[in-house]
Amino acid sequence: MPERSDHGFDSKRMRPRDDPPPARQRSSTLALPSNGGWILDLKIEKCIGKGRTASVYSVQPLSYRLLSANTPLAAIPAINALPPLVLKVSKPGFDTVSEVVHEKRVYNELEILQGSVIPRCYGLFNGAVSRDRCLLDWDQDDLGGDSAEVTFSVLLMEELGMPRELEDFRNTFPPETWSEWKDLLNDLSRLHVRYQDMRRHNFLYAAPSPPGLPSMMCPFHQRVHEMRIIDFGFCTKKTWHWENERDKLHLMDLKELRARLQEGDDDPMIVV
Repeated sequence: MPERSDHGFDSKRMRPRDDPPPARQRSSTLALPSNGGWILDLKIEKCIGKGRTASVYSVQPLSYRLLSANTPLAAIPAINALPPLVLKVSKPGFDTVSEVVHEKRVYNELEILQGSVIPRCYGLFNGAVSRDRCLLDWDQDDLGGDSAEVTFSVLLMEELGMPRELEDFRNTFPPETWSEWKDLLNDLSRLHVRYQDMRRHNFLYAAPSPPGLPSMMCPFHQRVHEMRIIDFGFCTKKTWHWENERDKLHLMDLKELRARLQEGDDDPMIVV
């Protein structure tokens, strides 16, 4: 829960101190594996996205098994039953690792939206590798320091589709996309999350099913969304703003993004 200051408190915009944001809502339908006890062997195939603090890689599952040697084979799902997966790997360093860890907390906070509004997130993993065995496309500047090992964090998530093409936004913003993006942001607002990484590449189409898992019904709009919203490293969760105030802030940012896209400006737009 974020700390708050009552300096300049505006009751129309923010909740009173004795009425904090409600506790996290748990999903009764999302089938995510319980923590621990599973081993998943993956082969990294290619980098499909790069950001300021992390890169995303498509992966091929090789084996999937329980750690316990006493588990009957019939209880272990077939490897081809897994959906297409990706790894989001932080660049080495405290700040980038912390951002990925924060993103996993946001995925936990938004658990009831996984599979309908945001991707399914299967876990956070922390690791370290020696400098001479770095297999990823990190720059030497990313490694920093003098330690013999570099630390990093990894999110395992379902793979999604592509964003809309920049050319689709020239002059006229597609009304169906405008409505979809507003609804996705409203879903975040309802769970007290302020989204702060507004850009075209962070609104992706859901993966085709099969081979991806079927889309779930949005718990708030009671429909199946075509798209998903990603990248929560800059999100503020459990904000004290009222829901309609978060909606206003999201709409203001979305209008700015619309204007930029219509001018052909596709640069990242980090909002504060």
